[in-house]
Amino acid sequence: MDSSVQTNTSEQDLISALSESLSGDTLNLCDKNIELFATQLFEGINIFNKYGTLETFRKRAIAALGGLVSNTKLGEDRRKEAIQKLREVTFSDNVAASEQALAEFVGLIGTFREIVSNTALIGDLRCEAIFSLIAVASHDNEAARTKVLTAFETLIGTFITNIQVLLEALSSSTVSAA
Repeated sequence: MDSSVQTNTSEQDLISALSESLSGDTLNLCDKNIELFATQLFEGINIFNKYGTLETFRKRAIAALGGLVSNTKLGEDRRKEAIQKLREVTFSDNVAASEQALAEFVGLIGTFREIVSNTALIGDLRCEAIFSLIAVASHDNEAARTKVLTAFETLIGTFITNIQVLLEALSSSTVSAA
């Protein structure tokens, strides 16, 4: 852990344990352990946001947040929480953390598209994904904005196609019923 940070003992213990966990393969955790890992990671991000100088931890933790967003083993509420934490860091005052989190968001655009398009998911996760895409689309980083806007264009095109297919199916069933 960075020596310039004055954390309390329980915070130090949590960050140490998380740093050790993050040095391994966090994406292949069993279902039972991934919930605990997510809880600890979210708390670790809160500690990072509080002190803002845990750079080694930050690099691994932000990448792990991205992994949690795309991990379908994790419940929808936890994935939503991971998206929220990633957005918090993206819009934090820590420039290095913000840039890394923004890059993580851009890397997850395909995952966000899948979440938004998946009608089997509950509304909260889908809404959080849309809200986060809108937030990133309003970011100062032009490259990130462009990628997000392109993703929105694709989503809108998909929605229009789905509506057209539905209307065609409805009209053909109406014609055959007559």
